[in-house]
Amino acid sequence: MANARDAAVDAGTRANVIRVRGVAHARRDAGTTAREDGFDDAFASAAHVVRVFCQVEGAEKQAIASTTHGDAEGDARTTRAEACERACAIGCERAAAGADANADAGEVCAMACAEACERRADANGKFEVCLTRGSEEMRFWGEELRARETRERELAARLAEHERDATRRGDGGDRGRGGE
Repeated sequence: MANARDAAVDAGTRANVIRVRGVAHARRDAGTTAREDGFDDAFASAAHVVRVFCQVEGAEKQAIASTTHGDAEGDARTTRAEACERACAIGCERAAAGADANADAGEVCAMACAEACERRADANGKFEVCLTRGSEEMRFWGEELRARETRERELAARLAEHERDATRRGDGGDRGRGGE
């Protein structure tokens, strides 16, 4: 039974190998100064820059994509997690599309990349993740993607039910309670 489930997860991602390498660091603004106590407040004045290099090997093709998020001076300040998520999503989507892999491969790549960027980077901010078809990590991220999709469907169903209940009660909701 486990083999059938693994085959379904592998078939859903349609990627033989997903490789991501990158680096994340905080770019300090030129106008910042050190605090009086000798410590500079790098995170309060930092824009996080994430550079990602993604390679996706599909069934017949492979593609490479790279992206940088947060490098321009005018970019809004973001947390490291936001910068990782954006850079990984863009790079993985491009590589998966170029390799003719389906959207699931791009999403699995983006989730694994963002987690590695945020939580598994070394002291220099470098991170790497390699997922191969049939590996434990590929199965984990495939199952994580399915769980996320299930949560989103359940949330959509609850919201639809809530809207139906509100419609049954009427648009005003609090009529007759002195609201008119």
